[in-house]
Amino acid sequence: MMMFNQDIPNFVHKELEKINEVLSPITKKVAKYRLWSFPLICISLINLYLMVMMLPSIREVVPTIILYAVLGAIGMALGKEAKHYQLQLQTQSTEYIIKRINESDIESDQIKARYTRLINDNPKNSMNYFIEFLQKENSHRNGSGIGAN
Repeated sequence: MMMFNQDIPNFVHKELEKINEVLSPITKKVAKYRLWSFPLICISLINLYLMVMMLPSIREVVPTIILYAVLGAIGMALGKEAKHYQLQLQTQSTEYIIKRINESDIESDQIKARYTRLINDNPKNSMNYFIEFLQKENSHRNGSGIGAN
């Protein structure tokens, strides 16, 4: 799910690894379902097109057409399941981030509420907000107070 950049500070990297550990089972399912979904759909569509459009007598190939239709349906079902798990992945990621923010004993309740609201309002940017929160928390932990609101 996440690719770690070498420019990321160590404290942020550790938190992202924790999130990755929690989400890795779902991430593996999404990857596996997507890996199988696309080829099954493509193979099915290409072969169905070739059989229906190119062959003069369809009666002889009906079992093969049914087979490719079933393969396409399986591929589409896997794709839909991958989307379902992707939504679950987003939800669990957001829940973990909010839980981690609320467990912080360094930041004030106002800051925690602000970041929780930002994440709930825009979950697609939750990772950016979380990294920003971690940087603010780290600056307070180290006593510099830079970026305090």
